[in-house]
Amino acid sequence: MTKRAETTSGTDEGMSGATVRARAIIVRAALEILPLNPTASLNEIAERAGVGRSTLHRHFADRDDVVLSLARYISEAAIQAIQRASPEFGEPQDALRRIVNELFDLGPALVWMHENVRREQTQVFYSEFNAGINALETLFERARPTGSDLPVIWRSRVFWEVLRLGASFTEELPRQRVIDMIIATLSNGVVESN
Repeated sequence: MTKRAETTSGTDEGMSGATVRARAIIVRAALEILPLNPTASLNEIAERAGVGRSTLHRHFADRDDVVLSLARYISEAAIQAIQRASPEFGEPQDALRRIVNELFDLGPALVWMHENVRREQTQVFYSEFNAGINALETLFERARPTGSDLPVIWRSRVFWEVLRLGASFTEELPRQRVIDMIIATLSNGVVESN
């Protein structure tokens, strides 16, 4: 991921700088592992972070604590990405490209979060993330193709799935080529209409 949220969670307030840094290192290690291997152990996360298991447990009570901190981190990063993209400005096609560019590296992490974090565990930052989702849906409404009766919620979910699919191609094709394919798919669809 090229752009990241600066903190690991809103709960870092009142923690020492060393504690915040240690938590950030562990959360970033979890970010590198869990979206690719959702069943990875805490030992694997600690190893990737370059810390011992006891250090991990000094900063996180259990696996759920790591998972929720990672989900909060991903949510904050996605909100920042959507804000940077400013989807409310410019031509819809340009806004779409900005959003894809900003969110692209978060694709696998967002999918992981959606599939592995129970919504009832994360009400606070899901409500914050929903503001970003609403900005995207507003763009999709503004960019509704003439004569299209596809609901915004459908187009929104297609967007997330195509973003996820694109992220899975990053080892096979250059990043910009994958982004261009995502934009072409979202703009033109899969088959030509008559």
